[in-house]
Amino acid sequence: MLVEIGWLSSQTVWLIVLAGFFTVVRLVLGPLADLVSQRLGGLLRLAATVLLIAGFGMKVFDFLGTNAGYGVSLLLGALALAAFGFKPIKLMFAGDMLKAAGVFREGDYVVIDGQTARVTEVAAMHTVLVTSDLRKLFVPNDHFLAKRFVNMTRSGAGVLTVRITVNGRQISMADAKLILLKTGTDMAKGEMAPNRAPEVRVEKVEGDYVTLRLTLYLINPAKAEALASHIMERVYVKLAEVATQATT
Repeated sequence: MLVEIGWLSSQTVWLIVLAGFFTVVRLVLGPLADLVSQRLGGLLRLAATVLLIAGFGMKVFDFLGTNAGYGVSLLLGALALAAFGFKPIKLMFAGDMLKAAGVFREGDYVVIDGQTARVTEVAAMHTVLVTSDLRKLFVPNDHFLAKRFVNMTRSGAGVLTVRITVNGRQISMADAKLILLKTGTDMAKGEMAPNRAPEVRVEKVEGDYVTLRLTLYLINPAKAEALASHIMERVYVKLAEVATQATT
């Protein structure tokens, strides 16, 4: 009897240590890792969850081999816990997998169920999305595994393209490219995707006239059309100013 009590005490201590490690990783180390990389934070949380379940499973089987009566009781309790707690565990796993795989991160724009929204938080059980009309959507993490969605920020769907035609006799191509690039980046500041660099290219040449194309990648695809119009208008104003200065 004393041996059984001692065995139970050692197993209890083991499970407490395992649960403590799981809690520290999820509440302390995970958020700290997120500051460096959300993928790293997701991997840490995923590893902690796997270790907790694996460690608990090992102790159940160990207990079954040591004492069948206690083992059956513990197994029934574990099955009951799994029955009631399966959904939260599934949601937690899904959230960790989304982060670890780098499917999306906070600040990305996604389209799911026909709605475009910004990811503001990937929590343990759900992901918080904010729509264009500032509604908050709390989407269960496993919803992203069951449904098809598009990460518009990562896929480049938020592409802004501006084409202008300039007269090479009135303004040099170097000046025209600089004006187009600087005006576009200045006006789209704060909306550009951090991992995609803007670019200006010559698209077509017809005699003295050259068509230039500016490409910007936005984190919010919904603003592409309006920004393109404003950028084009501002660019032509600046080009006219430079052309006027060149003739005076």
